[in-house]
Amino acid sequence: MSETAIFALDIGTRKVAGLLLHHTSTGYTLEHASLHEQLPGAMQDGQIHDIQRTAQIISAVREELEAASGLQLSEAAVAAAGRSLLTREATAELTVPIHHRLNREDVKRLELAAVSQALNSLEQSASQGVSDTYLCVGYSTTQYYLDDSPITSLVGHQAARAGVQIIATFLPSIVVNSLSAALQESGLSMESLTLEPIAAMHLVVPATMRMLNIALVDIGAGTSDIAIADQGTIKAYGMVPAAGDEITQALAAHYLLDFMVAEHLKRSLVQQEPLHCSDVLGNPLQLSSEEVLHVLEPAIDDLVEQIAAEIVRLNETPPKGVVIIGGGGLTPGFADKLAARLGLPDHLVRLRTRENLNTIHGCPDFAGPQVITPIAIGAAHLEHLAMDLQKVTVNGTPYQFLRRQHSTVGDAILHAGLSKRDLYGRPGEAITVTLNDERVTIPGTMGGMATIRMNGQNAGLRTPLVDNATLEIDEPSPGAEARAQLGDLVDMKQEPLFVRVNDQRYSVTAEVAVNGHRQGADYVLQDGDSIVVHECRTIAQALEHLHMMLPQSITVTVNGTSTTVACHRKIEMDGRELSLASPIYQGQEPCVTIRRPTVAELLRNKKSGNALSISVTVDGEPTVLTMEEAAMAVNGRAANMEQPLYSGDRVELPEQTAHINGFILSDIFRHMAQENLPKGQVDLYVNGEKSGFTRPLKTGDAIEIVQR
Repeated sequence: MSETAIFALDIGTRKVAGLLLHHTSTGYTLEHASLHEQLPGAMQDGQIHDIQRTAQIISAVREELEAASGLQLSEAAVAAAGRSLLTREATAELTVPIHHRLNREDVKRLELAAVSQALNSLEQSASQGVSDTYLCVGYSTTQYYLDDSPITSLVGHQAARAGVQIIATFLPSIVVNSLSAALQESGLSMESLTLEPIAAMHLVVPATMRMLNIALVDIGAGTSDIAIADQGTIKAYGMVPAAGDEITQALAAHYLLDFMVAEHLKRSLVQQEPLHCSDVLGNPLQLSSEEVLHVLEPAIDDLVEQIAAEIVRLNETPPKGVVIIGGGGLTPGFADKLAARLGLPDHLVRLRTRENLNTIHGCPDFAGPQVITPIAIGAAHLEHLAMDLQKVTVNGTPYQFLRRQHSTVGDAILHAGLSKRDLYGRPGEAITVTLNDERVTIPGTMGGMATIRMNGQNAGLRTPLVDNATLEIDEPSPGAEARAQLGDLVDMKQEPLFVRVNDQRYSVTAEVAVNGHRQGADYVLQDGDSIVVHECRTIAQALEHLHMMLPQSITVTVNGTSTTVACHRKIEMDGRELSLASPIYQGQEPCVTIRRPTVAELLRNKKSGNALSISVTVDGEPTVLTMEEAAMAVNGRAANMEQPLYSGDRVELPEQTAHINGFILSDIFRHMAQENLPKGQVDLYVNGEKSGFTRPLKTGDAIEIVQR
């Protein structure tokens, strides 16, 4: 046998096939091959049920190949049925301490956390942990995240949060354990393990064909495995829990046959005519292929329907073509029915046999669609697509798991069922503060990583794993309590900004208070601290900071009556008018003019003519009538016209100035000297018209006083 040849075994429900295969310049060469019938009851639906009976046939195949080759075989490449494959997507997130740069160990820790999430999502029995029920074949990272934004790599970055999304692949441990036990019983160990649909897809639909949307269907005895290729990749795997045995059972039920007699009758459909057998009561039967196929048609239709439905589910639409392998594909009419169900021409749904594979040479009698899978298992191993069985001892307990080409210490720890809590110490206590009413959590430092030794030498999670390694993992150290200063959370080094208010220059900077008291950048934050940052980025914020922010108007009372007076505000810079929301930038000085309303403005607002004085003539003499200030008061104190007003002020005015409609005729007597006041009764005329004391006056009116 060639030094590079592999002993490949396909342990099926109805047959066990073994072969010795090696690489050649034109493909692969079969040196020797053996095919034996499986013993009844040894396997069901691709799963080993009786290890002893299965091992008996494996031993027969091994012994036949040893006799043919003159070699002693001790290891074999094997495959698991596609129905056993489980995949899960999972994510994990890591809170990163302030100023910490992510390293490779952090990223590996994050990935292991995501795999742990995927593992926990799988169903488990009540008495067993997940790690005892499923084995992780491997995982691939589909995306990293830095503060919720996708990124190619996390190493070397700083952020508040780091995340990862992975796809993890699992096999039930019973699959590996039963295969391993049957091999050991027959004097063999497992050299590598692959999945039947993966191996078959590699051989029958190579990479050069995967740009085409092609479905591969491997119809065995217990299951029908499906794989879908499209756009250069294998995009999906699936399985239907029905295959050749359903056809056999239909024959057995209809003609009352022993299962193995019905199996032989099914295989004879394309070989001879008429067909002879006996039922379980000893009655001889002579049947034609036509009548047997008529009996089988409902079972074939049902199998076609299940397979077609799964293909469409995986591909989301019928594929462009279908390749059929496996002994179940020999059922007459199956390919045509599948083509019709998928709406494809007959020539695009074809059965492929070993004879169709021009890259396989040697052992020409080892032929048919049923031998493609064992050949594919050997080819997958030679192409390094199969997964090696890794054996390792972790803290004194032996484990075995499937590995890829570059297995690491981290992979072994994962399969030993250890979580990140076992590898990393408990993180230090976090503290929580509020920043402008928003809760901010500052994490403690990460716990120390456990010391890991492989065969007595220090190792890390990414250290390549050696065969039969012994790993020892110490208890990890806990992390330290969170510690941060105010300057770590708030920028305390902002340059001052400038604004001019009523021609006076002011500088403004953000004010930072902790629990109501101003603190410096070196203040050490405590759990529960309340931090308030008063920003000064806009004109409004600057005026609030300077306590110069005025409302648009204020409300006062005048002689007990409420009234509203507008405040004066004007904001300009470089000839442009700005608003309170306008930002302030370095190197710019907006000019703000602000002024509170005065008593004079209040009176202008109250007087209909908006005038505090008018000019008239009295008996031909020019006279200026003005509002009387002597009796004015604000909040009970004497005031003048320029007295500024605040919201809520109580303004008291003399009755003469309280008339809403302005000056009246009687106001002229307030401006006359005592000796000039008329004696006795008089008549008053305004612009020649006799008038009463309450007649309104305006500038330019001519007043005459006529003594009676």
